[in-house]
Amino acid sequence: MEVGVIGAYSLKYELRSSKEVWDMVKEVVEGVLGKVDKGIGKDEIDLVIVSNFSDRFGGLTHTAPLVISYLGLNNTKGFRVENACVSGGTALYIAWNFLRSGLAKNALIVGFEKMSYLPSSMEVNEVLMQAGHPEEVLVGSPFVSLYALIATAYMSRYGAREEDLALVAVKNHENGLRNPLAAMQKKISVEDVMKSPYVSWPLKLYDSSLITDGAAALIVSNEPRRYTDTPVVLRSIAMYHDHPGVSQREDLTALRAVKKAGEEAYRGAGISPKDVDVMEVHDAFTIAEIIIYEMLGLAE
Repeated sequence: MEVGVIGAYSLKYELRSSKEVWDMVKEVVEGVLGKVDKGIGKDEIDLVIVSNFSDRFGGLTHTAPLVISYLGLNNTKGFRVENACVSGGTALYIAWNFLRSGLAKNALIVGFEKMSYLPSSMEVNEVLMQAGHPEEVLVGSPFVSLYALIATAYMSRYGAREEDLALVAVKNHENGLRNPLAAMQKKISVEDVMKSPYVSWPLKLYDSSLITDGAAALIVSNEPRRYTDTPVVLRSIAMYHDHPGVSQREDLTALRAVKKAGEEAYRGAGISPKDVDVMEVHDAFTIAEIIIYEMLGLAE
């Protein structure tokens, strides 16, 4: 069975202190419904999945039923997915499997985050720490500190330098200049990265992702060509987990779940890394992108 994306819509990623989460959600839902080439009725949506990192980013809970109610649907399946930075990917993975199995025909996926809802960076940090391993949370280790440990181990083992991490930030900011929806549209140099303040050594401000607000939506169908002549066909999706805490991992310089998921996704699509023309990888911190290159077979 062919499963494909028939519509996509995203807001620009920026701090939206004057906009409520529900306004963002409604905007992307209406936006994505209008992006389906041949049109789709709200009553044709029979699965709704809402995803975000934490309901504390926005103060809005019970989101899937709220979206279903907004669409005016009374008998639609729906739920919310919370899975840290992979929440959106998890929502797509679940929808893909629902559609392939025939349990649903058309899925609406909505992701949102309003980090500016919390009044201080300390409260944002508190929410992020709650996603960590209990033992690491006790000593106050937020994500940036854990990625800093990973970066330190990688640099020690392979001789990488802070300037090597900076190259990732420079490249990504360059890409952001071409994307009108990007949170930051600013050209930077390696020197700019090196001069930016440390957040957690060896990671600096420009090695780190931003606090921002945004929302996006997809409509995925198991009859995609009924709605568009140019669907984005989802040939293969894979998902695995490793220990969330770095203290539980066998090797700080590897992301085993990424490697295993990549191998399964390549196999499912019948391709190899050399067949891929465009790849978008997780870059919450620059070291993550470098290691993911290796785990996905793009580099050694």
